[in-house]
Amino acid sequence: VTRAGARVMRGRGRLEPAQAPDGSRQVVVTVADGTEERLTADAVLISTGGHPREIPDARPDGERILNWTQLYDLD
Repeated sequence: VTRAGARVMRGRGRLEPAQAPDGSRQVVVTVADGTEERLTADAVLISTGGHPREIPDARPDGERILNWTQLYDLD
């Protein structure tokens, strides 16, 4: 399903540990039927539906770690 330019997938996802030389990451999605799909992304947004809070060791810096309001300012 594609919504507002984003592809929505239902399943379990994991980030591959290695980062490519160009900075991209691989996300592996396992869907309900057990098949896997590999996606390459320059940026990965993890949305868990939780309440906003800041973790002391991972404070938003506006560049690599964003809070919910900074996400709306992305190009």
